[in-house]
Amino acid sequence: MLRSLTLSGLAALAVVLGLPCVASSAVAAPAKAAHVHSHSAIPTQHELAGVSCLSPKDCIAVGLNLNAFSHMGGPLAETWNGKAWKAATLSVPKGSIAGQLLAVSCKPAAFCVAVGLTLNAADTGLALAETWNGKTWTPRTLPAIEGTTGTELNGVSCVTSKSCVAVGLAFTKTSVLAMAESWNGKTWTPAAIPSIKGASTALLNGVSCTSAAHCVAAGLYSTPSATFPLIESWNGKAWSRMSAPSPAGAESASLEGVSCGSAKSCVAVGGFRMHGPDVTGFTEVWHGKSWAVVSVPWPKSVFDTSLSGVSCVSATGCVAVGNENGVRKPAAASWNGKQWTVTAVASPPAGKISLFDAVACLTAANCVAAGHQGADMADGTGLSGFWNGKTWRLVLAV
Repeated sequence: MLRSLTLSGLAALAVVLGLPCVASSAVAAPAKAAHVHSHSAIPTQHELAGVSCLSPKDCIAVGLNLNAFSHMGGPLAETWNGKAWKAATLSVPKGSIAGQLLAVSCKPAAFCVAVGLTLNAADTGLALAETWNGKTWTPRTLPAIEGTTGTELNGVSCVTSKSCVAVGLAFTKTSVLAMAESWNGKTWTPAAIPSIKGASTALLNGVSCTSAAHCVAAGLYSTPSATFPLIESWNGKAWSRMSAPSPAGAESASLEGVSCGSAKSCVAVGGFRMHGPDVTGFTEVWHGKSWAVVSVPWPKSVFDTSLSGVSCVSATGCVAVGNENGVRKPAAASWNGKQWTVTAVASPPAGKISLFDAVACLTAANCVAAGHQGADMADGTGLSGFWNGKTWRLVLAV
């Protein structure tokens, strides 16, 4: 649950659902970096938020390097060669004083797009996109959106090196708006998302594209009385809102990730809260006609759960990841097209916490999750989890 520069993604979920988080600002304004360390010997502090894989020996994870920018934080990327993770060098646009990456999408022929945000000298968050050519990362400046005071991107999905869609949020003086940008191989172009009547906050946390003319994005919107799931669809020209139900009796509900195995098969994941403080991870499934809430059969011993990432390779093969917030350890579940099965993830060492934020699957029995392990939400290192269809194997990143 990193998001230390932002209040989107899981940090936004924390606000609307009552989860613990390290968010450093309120929804009404762009967030500011908040990490200050007094000890003289600063350990490596890396947190992973997104992951994408082309093969079992070729994955890229992105996140936050808290050792950068005088420990305010900078964008992080790590590559997996089948045996170990290796950190890559990244740069940021001129004038940036901090930054982080929140999601990544890769395609063959050594092409990846990672998205997030940077902070400028005025502590304003600005959307960041970095492209990878197999050797170097290149930061891209995104067009400003008229009437906004800050922007960030939380999710990205590429179908080719010349067709990507990224989603996130834009701050105005009085509200937060959902936003999207499309990439044609040369430039990013903002795409308007219709505002929601009565909503003061709307944002998109994840997106999944099956073609240049079919993408689905998921997030949340809030009114003065409640928070609701938000799902938007893209036809290559315009965004339109889809009907997204909340779990029965939920006071608040949010979606954090989405993945489409095909144009007629998608799964979105998130969390909802009833009348108490605890959150319950849930999913919504699309079969081509409508979205339906599908519960996850969490064991009675598991409480206060949330789901943050999902990856589907088909209508009958998905893996979702998140966290058991009560005990600060990862949670995971697999989908066979009919029901979810909760899969056990090892607890962190004594005195530490561990989290999963994202997952990428090559097959239903070959997935990589990305997250964080450390003494608390901020101090520690990147954590990866490898799923073989039966068990999770945890590997610390660098």
